[in-house]
Amino acid sequence: MPHEMSRFHGVMPPIVTPFQEDGGIHTDALRALVEWYVTAGCHGLWVCGGTGEGVSLTRDERAEMAELVHEFSDDRLRIIFHVAAATTADAVAAAERCQELGIDAICSVPPFFYGKSDAEIITYYRRLAEVTDRPIFLYNLPDASGVPLPLSLVDKIASAVPTVLGIKQSAGVCDYVYELKRWRPDFNVLIGRGETTLPALTLGASGVVCASLCMAPERFVAVYDAFLANDLRRAIDAQAAAGLVKDIYRKFPVIASTKWINGRQIGIDCGEVREPLAKITPEMEEGLVELAVSLDLLEGEGVLPTTGMSRTRPR
Repeated sequence: MPHEMSRFHGVMPPIVTPFQEDGGIHTDALRALVEWYVTAGCHGLWVCGGTGEGVSLTRDERAEMAELVHEFSDDRLRIIFHVAAATTADAVAAAERCQELGIDAICSVPPFFYGKSDAEIITYYRRLAEVTDRPIFLYNLPDASGVPLPLSLVDKIASAVPTVLGIKQSAGVCDYVYELKRWRPDFNVLIGRGETTLPALTLGASGVVCASLCMAPERFVAVYDAFLANDLRRAIDAQAAAGLVKDIYRKFPVIASTKWINGRQIGIDCGEVREPLAKITPEMEEGLVELAVSLDLLEGEGVLPTTGMSRTRPR
């Protein structure tokens, strides 16, 4: 299905799941984020992945996220929805809902507590494929899942499940992309490390899905556009600017800082992360603002009256 998979390319932010004070999904913030990514020229969204706290949501909340993002994107962005859950039944239920809605594709890390043998992992992806005809992306995130997907296992899964047509690769990006594209040129590879976007594209990757994109989508669009235009000098300069965004994560919790900065960028509080994730404490805020301003991610322009948050324009 090469033509089908060619739709999944470019810059695809792993959108955060914004929460209200009562813990429910903040629909206004979610809508604003989707609109921002459309305006920035993004090509798709990765929903309920690691950055989106997908495994911390209930089955109903994940269904709600699928419905809302599908509605708000209105076919302007390709949606890849992460269905992984602690149980296969919950993952299958999420895949079924995505099929009903017409979500473009689904993705999943392999089983991350029980079912870690090769045979069990293959059976898991077969179960997903039984309830949807949508393309399936594997998701290699061993730092979080504890279950790596070596090339030998990817080969077994893709051979056993014909609708497994791509992977998000978040570990050992460049050598893995090179070997995978040699083995199967039509396999769709999305990388999970924004700082290696350009080298991965030169090796055959189709696009990028990384938390850094959420805070500076236009910088990564600039890398992708320059690459497509064969303008290597411009692509190198754009990559250098985009890679700086990760400095945030060297000092502050990844998901919490992303939500915190996103809230100030769109002018709507995106809420806190769910435990056990580390939160942004009041003691961290001054340093986070200083660093975000130095990276040109924030511009102070007054204060939101109901939250005390700095209002800034999206960047």
